[in-house]
Amino acid sequence: MKRTHEPIFWSLFAAGGMATALVLPAVLLILAFFLPLHLVDGQAFSYTRILNMSGHWLGQLVWFFVLSLPAWHALHRLFHLTQDFKLGRARLFAVLCYGFAGVMTVATLTLLLVIGQ
Repeated sequence: MKRTHEPIFWSLFAAGGMATALVLPAVLLILAFFLPLHLVDGQAFSYTRILNMSGHWLGQLVWFFVLSLPAWHALHRLFHLTQDFKLGRARLFAVLCYGFAGVMTVATLTLLLVIGQ
């Protein structure tokens, strides 16, 4: 039986889809409807409050999952789109897509650690 790394990428894809499905509707409701209609206090989403939340370890964990998992989801979809269109060079596209998702994850982690100091 051939060994593959595909289950790891499929699990990150599924987790990213779940994170996107749970977070995106809430963000859209708040930013597109609640804030403009003044149903939510605008000071609740001020820069200083968001920065303070981002400095706490729990806030950093939330930001990490909210930012990195959808990247894995999107780039996994992009990789399989290239395969559906038979663009060839599957290994090249896999390295580019998953490598970029990995770079985005490391960059997110680095930025969050800098904010937390």
